[in-house]
Amino acid sequence: MAAPRGILGDVTRSYPYYILALLASIVAAACSSQPSSERATEATPQARTTGQSQSAAVNAGPAPGVRRIVGFVFDDRNRNGAYDAGDAQLDRQVVSLSDPTGSHQVQSVTTGADGSFRFDGLMPGDYRVTVNIPDRFERTNDSSFVVTVPPDAAPAQVQFGLAVKK
Repeated sequence: MAAPRGILGDVTRSYPYYILALLASIVAAACSSQPSSERATEATPQARTTGQSQSAAVNAGPAPGVRRIVGFVFDDRNRNGAYDAGDAQLDRQVVSLSDPTGSHQVQSVTTGADGSFRFDGLMPGDYRVTVNIPDRFERTNDSSFVVTVPPDAAPAQVQFGLAVKK
């Protein structure tokens, strides 16, 4: 079966996926009545990624067809790279979504009051999720992860650990 053709022609062959992701995110944002800062607060901490794998853990999640990346940024008080008792989630942290090489930014969001972030309306493919590390912090796990968004699966979740510089 041939890919559907629309006003832009055969978009799956004519444009790189990150351009399609950008267009999808613009359409999703235009169709949403909820500000992105409010949408960001809907993610919950359930999975952990390790800095060694450079990929995101996947949870059970929403209905098929919902493609997104969710996660949160936390103050890693014991500096072990994992979110655990005693750690606090950090609000107002900037997280960016780009192509896997990091050369073309697709979106940028700010974490909500609970430290969570969310990128919705994504096309299937690989993306790089990066946290902007504030001057007074240092990372305790990777500051950037490559995440694969499959066509019909639960959202990928990423956790960024930061600690106050000593």
